[in-house]
Amino acid sequence: MAMIKMAKPVAWRVNTGEGWTLHHTLDDAKQAAGVTDQGAHEEWRWPDGPIQPLYTIDDAIEEALSMVSFALQRKNQENQTE
Repeated sequence: MAMIKMAKPVAWRVNTGEGWTLHHTLDDAKQAAGVTDQGAHEEWRWPDGPIQPLYTIDDAIEEALSMVSFALQRKNQENQTE
């Protein structure tokens, strides 16, 4: 099954400085990143920057699963050190 790339992002990945978060709207993403600049989401401006668009639902789902997996790994490591 082919992935369909949407004309507009379906989700936004944000580097908050403490880790990555996933947001459904650009306004939420900008608030999480502490960014007010209208061009913050443009790939040409910050390709590795705090706000990155995800254009396919598959990418958004993969990102969400990756975040959950990473959080579980961190929790397990913390439990082992106690």
